[in-house]
Amino acid sequence: MIGSHRSDGGRFRNVNERWKFGNVFTRLAWGGVRLRDSESRLLELAVDELPTEIRQTVDAQLRAYNLAQRESDGRAINFYRKVGNLSNNMTGIALLSTKIDDVPLVKITAEIGGTTEHVHAVLKATGNRVFCISFSRALSRQDDASPVTLVRSVASWRSNVLTDVRQ
Repeated sequence: MIGSHRSDGGRFRNVNERWKFGNVFTRLAWGGVRLRDSESRLLELAVDELPTEIRQTVDAQLRAYNLAQRESDGRAINFYRKVGNLSNNMTGIALLSTKIDDVPLVKITAEIGGTTEHVHAVLKATGNRVFCISFSRALSRQDDASPVTLVRSVASWRSNVLTDVRQ
């Protein structure tokens, strides 16, 4: 699926429409963030590179999450489903079947705004759930206004996710 991703969010009217990660009140109460448009586009590109069986589970998990927290250096976003006092309550949500606890699912390289500097992103699962997307650098407002083009992807899930998927 390597190719261009429109700056208006591609298939979705609003870049943040696919996964919302809570609302203004829950973000304020729990210290959450709304993803930057460029972060959302990179997340969508990474998820779209997964095979259907894994992508469906990851997408369901991301839709169930109601909290996203940006790490202090701005180079990673962690995802949670906060229910009561539990910050990773996955009751009723399909989990990934993995051989080890910490698994990179997909690594992507993207071009933002036609620059020669590429941004690298890694989507990782921890404890059988998608947990984090990390970036090679913090993204900015300037990145949000620019088109994102997928340059390369590496299917990192193959050696650690148990599935019947063949590619």
